[in-house]
Amino acid sequence: MLLLTKNKITFEKEDKPQILTVLQNFGISIQLDIEDEIYTIKKINKRKYNDAPPYQREDKATLSWRQGIINTILQDGKFPCDIFLRRVKDKLYEFEIVDGGHRIRTLAMFVTEVFTLPKKYNIEINNVMYKCGGLFFSQCPFEVQQHILSFTWTTQIFTSDDHAAAKLFKLINDGNEMSAQEERQAINTKLANTIRELARGLSDINNQHDIFKDELIDFKRGNMDWDDALAKCALFESKTNCKSIIKKELDKFYTNTDYWKELSFEDSFKYNLNDITEILKYKDTDKVLKNDFVNLYLFVSTIRRHDYTIDDYGKFATQWFIDETNRKKPEKSLDIGGGKKMSFCTYQYLSAKVGGTQIDERVNLIWNDWDMKSYGCVKNEVVYA
Repeated sequence: MLLLTKNKITFEKEDKPQILTVLQNFGISIQLDIEDEIYTIKKINKRKYNDAPPYQREDKATLSWRQGIINTILQDGKFPCDIFLRRVKDKLYEFEIVDGGHRIRTLAMFVTEVFTLPKKYNIEINNVMYKCGGLFFSQCPFEVQQHILSFTWTTQIFTSDDHAAAKLFKLINDGNEMSAQEERQAINTKLANTIRELARGLSDINNQHDIFKDELIDFKRGNMDWDDALAKCALFESKTNCKSIIKKELDKFYTNTDYWKELSFEDSFKYNLNDITEILKYKDTDKVLKNDFVNLYLFVSTIRRHDYTIDDYGKFATQWFIDETNRKKPEKSLDIGGGKKMSFCTYQYLSAKVGGTQIDERVNLIWNDWDMKSYGCVKNEVVYA
């Protein structure tokens, strides 16, 4: 249940800054030559606003949506509250943008000449009609520029912990409860940041792993499923004897900030992901859903733990998908009463129903099909000094 009580979140007095001030806090330098009526605008490194807190979603706004935001401002349109800012104690920023990030980025993009107004666009300001079709911000009449930058946005500032901020974000955007993975990703730890960047590349798209960038898998990113799958794989990699990769164990994994300090598994985790990338390039029409991806990771990691290296990715992929097809075939029928029967598959049961808490059984079932030669693997040679 979503509860934002006074002891979890404290709101300050509402503010109404001009868009010019908002953009300056976002790292946009804006200088006005009053005599010539010319704005000089450029990006700077220093800014007060962080627009990529852990719970934020990717900015996938379309050009027409961004143009609509500019039009709304020029038409004096208002939202009930334009921006929600969380006050934070951070070396780089003073505030997190909880809501309004898309709008602020859109304004920053427009004033720095990233996109134009629609091709056929006229706007009336103070009973004067201005033709602005297809114009960048710097090409617009000074009155239009001034109207945008002097426009005020209602801003609400508050203080809270990470989870309360994430819950407020969720409430403002869609009103639904946060998924378990969304709750975990709200935690600001190295693990959460690493998983988030590998899955979605929020702070830098170049950080996103090729598995997800090239969509080599067949399950979507909704409800942070990419993050959830990666988190389960990372938890398995962090322990030599992993018994569970779900629920409380996964929660503890996220909240224990010492994990990445105590255990050196980040390199092997990413190495295995790179192996999986090469394998999935050969998947052809085979589907790789969330549980399939996790199973493949468990298998690849186990192979490395047994001191084998994948030498032929094409051969590995071919054998993996053959074995996957066979493992997914029902092996018996169960009588469920009323004269009805239900097909039962141990592999599907371990993967989807109880597999998160029966890791040994899950891995062993896959390992039973293992053969070094058919999987294109080689044994690592131990070199003694």
